[in-house]
Amino acid sequence: TGGPGSPKQPGSPDEQYRHRHLRCGLEIQNYDRDDQDGTLQSGFMRVGTLGCFVRLLSGDDAFVSNNHVVAGTNVANVGDRILQPSSNIFSAGDFVGTLSDFVPLKFSALGATPQAGNAVYNEVDAGVVKLDDSVGYLQEFLAHHGLPTITGLATPDLDDAVFKVGRSTGLRRGKITNVSTVVGPV
Repeated sequence: TGGPGSPKQPGSPDEQYRHRHLRCGLEIQNYDRDDQDGTLQSGFMRVGTLGCFVRLLSGDDAFVSNNHVVAGTNVANVGDRILQPSSNIFSAGDFVGTLSDFVPLKFSALGATPQAGNAVYNEVDAGVVKLDDSVGYLQEFLAHHGLPTITGLATPDLDDAVFKVGRSTGLRRGKITNVSTVVGPV
């Protein structure tokens, strides 16, 4: 996907460059999907953000991202190779894991709206990547952001200060102003 810093240019967020150990917020890519559908051959690639690290029921280490990033909006294959950072050429040094699973996204029919009551909602946009055994990770963000270490879950409240780190935007801060909002055409 396009966006600020895509492709890498001077001034791009540090999240777009190669980092070992992996950390939350870094750029990732499903290389196999981009290669198989011709995206790379046309001079483009689809990239996104590594969310956080988890342990699978099997005991394997993994990370969570979005379905639309690692599973190509339901069309990728379990076992597809994931790179960090993205590239239009496969490099074993950039290989970090394989697509393990994803929650399929559902779509509304053309013309559906929340007001008409016929819109389809998704609970999550999520995919999981099993880490390669050789890849180390830290459950934290790049150090120069000065952010707290991720330690668990919390229940957010209105007016809480929040932040997010993404591959296109780097660090962004905000405040919770609303919850359970439906965003779409009016």
